[in-house]
Amino acid sequence: MAKKLEAPIPSDETDGDNRTKGKQNISNGADIFDGVTQDGFFQRLSPRVRPIVGIVGTVLLCSSMYLLNGEMAKDKTLELVSIKSTERTAKTGSGTDDVKENVNRDPYGLHEGLFSTYPIISTNNDGVQSSPVETPVVGDGGVCPALCDSREKARKTKFDGDLLDLTDVLQMANKAHDKLVDHIKLDYGQYFDGIFLKEPAPNTTKPRQYSGMEPVTADGQSRNRLKRKLQLKVLKMMEALKISEEDVHGCNCRTKTGSTTEKEESFTSSIPDYYQKYVFANGGHSNAAGHGNVFTQTYTHYIGEDLRIIWDALGVEMINRNMAMGTMRASPDISTCSKEVFGVDVDLLTWNFAMTDKSFESWLHYVYRGAVNPGRPAFVSLDIGNLYEKYGGSLEEMGLSLFWMVGVRVPTNKNIPDSAPEGIPLADDKLNELPPMVKRLICNGRMEGQPTCDDNYKWSCTKKMRKKNITCTCPGVRKRSGWHMGFKRHNLDAHYMSLPIVEMLLEGLSELVATGKDPKTLFQELQKEEDEEFEGFLSVPIEEKFGERVMERFGELGDELDTWFKGPSLCRTSLLPSMTRYLGLAMNSDKVGGSARCEDVEYETGIFFDRENGVYNYTDGTPPEGEMSIVAPNDFRDCWPLKVCSEVVMPDYKDWFYGNWTNGPVSITFPNEKEREYYGYEPGKFKGILGLVSTIFTETAGKKQFDFEYNSWHKYVNAKVNGKPVTKWKTFNRMAILEGADGIYWEPSGNNDYTFEFSPKEEMKGGRLANDLHFRLQGFVLY
Repeated sequence: MAKKLEAPIPSDETDGDNRTKGKQNISNGADIFDGVTQDGFFQRLSPRVRPIVGIVGTVLLCSSMYLLNGEMAKDKTLELVSIKSTERTAKTGSGTDDVKENVNRDPYGLHEGLFSTYPIISTNNDGVQSSPVETPVVGDGGVCPALCDSREKARKTKFDGDLLDLTDVLQMANKAHDKLVDHIKLDYGQYFDGIFLKEPAPNTTKPRQYSGMEPVTADGQSRNRLKRKLQLKVLKMMEALKISEEDVHGCNCRTKTGSTTEKEESFTSSIPDYYQKYVFANGGHSNAAGHGNVFTQTYTHYIGEDLRIIWDALGVEMINRNMAMGTMRASPDISTCSKEVFGVDVDLLTWNFAMTDKSFESWLHYVYRGAVNPGRPAFVSLDIGNLYEKYGGSLEEMGLSLFWMVGVRVPTNKNIPDSAPEGIPLADDKLNELPPMVKRLICNGRMEGQPTCDDNYKWSCTKKMRKKNITCTCPGVRKRSGWHMGFKRHNLDAHYMSLPIVEMLLEGLSELVATGKDPKTLFQELQKEEDEEFEGFLSVPIEEKFGERVMERFGELGDELDTWFKGPSLCRTSLLPSMTRYLGLAMNSDKVGGSARCEDVEYETGIFFDRENGVYNYTDGTPPEGEMSIVAPNDFRDCWPLKVCSEVVMPDYKDWFYGNWTNGPVSITFPNEKEREYYGYEPGKFKGILGLVSTIFTETAGKKQFDFEYNSWHKYVNAKVNGKPVTKWKTFNRMAILEGADGIYWEPSGNNDYTFEFSPKEEMKGGRLANDLHFRLQGFVLY
């Protein structure tokens, strides 16, 4: 059972020069660390009162970076949530031997509940992070020294090395890398080197690098920056480990002082599995979401499997979030709500919208809004080629770390054996000699090509397989189209991303060891570099680098372009998956959960309904009269009987906020109590610019339309904000910016929030009454 470091809650008293009383800052510079959970952590939601530990220092963020503070009062109850703990034997889907797949994981990091359980590493007045001042080991002559020594020995045994020694950490990482390679070779066999290692450079003795994702410019700083982020992750793990040892059953195992009545077993059996976390978040359309496959056969899942082998060895929890959605746009739907969709702690973020939204301006907005996520992630743009090398290069010059990859164009694909050369399928005996993940991957020179690599083998389970008495699960998964990748391509793309990341981590650790410096000094130096480059990125006006292009699409915002791209924002979205829905924030709910089979869902779902000729037939309650509520169409859900499919299948749902005008106006207030608390809402940070995000599609039945396009809202909808009328809807980029008597700037109410009220104007074209219709939205945004 995994254990995590039990996090201290900041006390109500200030502790350090610049720490806000009673606040917990969720930001990159003060990255939040993991902590210990007790046995039973991975069981169902269970409130726990967390003890107050006083070591949380100053948090000083760069002035351009918005702060996300969460009130953490003394003796406050923290909600700790986890996915149900199970262990199952699963097929890899590749025909390899059965492997034990430990699924008592929490891939979305939901154990945080409404507050992160990671302690904060303090910052000094120069903005450089540091752990508390080192205290000499003094000992007190009591039982604590011996018990702490036993604990240290147990930790070294558990991790097969000392997590506080960089040389040991490098050795541990190298061993984990060997284990990862062996794991991948089970699926790729003798073709591993040819597929995943680049051709050796001429006249060089340097080790061959892994194939796959590439930096946006060959000679830029993207690779060094991602390497630095990985170095910082390890150094933060070390700092968090030290903090965790300051209160162990009454003993301070850093100073070996204190007193305890616990026995040795309590000290040696409570070693955390993790002291930090690494978050990979995937954004994109249906192919990125893995449509046609079960959820565990997506590149997001496979990347999690790969990197978990490495990070587990180093005391870092690997979290993989597949937040991609079918038929989705990058902007404004996702980009305006970046931290609300992906979380506030993302380390690596993908863009995979080439089929649905590949405009430069949309890509740029997605990258900018992701860049100001408190986690300050690196980026990988998928399946678009290096189309934006010029613009990506500009962002790289400004301080970001960007990569790109098109899986089908990776040069080493040429070393994948063809299962049907020149269209002639290999004989069965030859075909069966191929390793499972390359067998029927390339046919007739094409990835998943015809013949032989057809739909009967592109997917891990089909009805035809069942008819041949081949045992497999989930044969009838929907969306098995020609443009959706099969599980083997997902697997290949995952390795093309994970292996270069591991390579950079190993390089980074080798460089840290070579400096001969202590981890704390390295941490301070690297964090200072990171902060300075981030400040540099924020300081460059958007018009300076991308003026003509952004003005063409976003010019109606006038002087607020920088606000739109990188200013403080708060969003409420109805979309799933999104962290704001999973954590209960968008619906002000205590229910928390992640992606799951329909009957296992634990988050607040909204109100389910069936649709027939534009009429909503509710199946589990009705929306409260006069309110806009999140509703969940049943026809969007893939709900399978357990005996047919035990896997999660396509858990991405375009739910919406719905208002029924039959009995008058509808309203909604933003932000709610949980949004304020989690995101540390401070009204003074925002300019009061309000935006509405439209749904992807209008709702029609036959030739009849039942709601409005966003660009016709002004014709048919009356709107008020805190009782004041909206006089103009400034529509752009499929959004509406609301304008009133004071322009686009709105004052919050006396309760520091905004209440939106919507009602129909009397008549539409053709004499049809507007209140025959309803009003739908996908999101609300405050800048």
